[in-house]
Amino acid sequence: MDNPLSQLVPWQVIGAQVGFGLVAGFCVGYAFKKLTLVLAIMIGIAMIALQFLVYYGLVNVNWTGVQHAYAAHTPDLNGLWAILSANVPYAGAFSVGFVGGFRKG
Repeated sequence: MDNPLSQLVPWQVIGAQVGFGLVAGFCVGYAFKKLTLVLAIMIGIAMIALQFLVYYGLVNVNWTGVQHAYAAHTPDLNGLWAILSANVPYAGAFSVGFVGGFRKG
């Protein structure tokens, strides 16, 4: 049996990738913005609770230790670039859809 995609001309395959990438990017961008809002609210509440506990002397935060822990865990952008550049038509359409979904959300 032949693969149905083998009968398509290259621009149809690229068009399918771009279309799916655009829709998927929009959905992920929309969801990301909504989750970011929820996450920001949760972090804000946690910081207020932490300050409350520090103010009353129930918790002592070692901020120097926090700074050292943050400095030790920097993200690897080369690995991220390799992932994003693997499928250029899909990645480009996904990026455009992501921005649109993020703006709409």
